[in-house]
Amino acid sequence: MTYIQAAFEEKGNEVKFIAVNLEESLETVRQFAEEMGLSFTIALDSKGESKKTYNVGGIPHTVIIDEQGIIRHIRIAAFQNKDEILSLLESL
Repeated sequence: MTYIQAAFEEKGNEVKFIAVNLEESLETVRQFAEEMGLSFTIALDSKGESKKTYNVGGIPHTVIIDEQGIIRHIRIAAFQNKDEILSLLESL
């Protein structure tokens, strides 16, 4: 995600990525993050409360929220590549 963050910073904007892991242990999440080289924040929801709160029916479930806290986009599917995410963010 640093590619996308850097692309926005070059334009004077900021983008933050926060993942929410549902119902897995800290060690499982930590190991996955290390293996995948993830450097963004990963919140742990061991009880699955956010799944209920945000009506998550499938994973991955991406929610894009603007600086005012308004949900701008919801996607229940994986992105194909980083350029697809970048294009979506730029369109908003």
